[in-house]
Amino acid sequence: MATATPSCPDAHLLAELRQGNAAAFSALYEHYWPGLYRTAYFKTGRREVAEELVQEVFVRLWDKRQTLLFDNAGAWLHTCLRHLVIDYVR
Repeated sequence: MATATPSCPDAHLLAELRQGNAAAFSALYEHYWPGLYRTAYFKTGRREVAEELVQEVFVRLWDKRQTLLFDNAGAWLHTCLRHLVIDYVR
């Protein structure tokens, strides 16, 4: 199994993630967490809520790892976050 690094393209990391590679998941988490957190915090204005929403995004990514049908992790993660923020605001 190849080792995932933050410099790997999303498609490679997602292919590794589909195989259950925890290092690929960690690389995606480290790369995308700061931006997702900033977005969630900007939308909610609450640090704890932002952290929980971003955590939920990554839980969903891990839970769905074997059925992922996309190669752009950033787009999927931000879309997932947008839906969670909308649900939170409701």
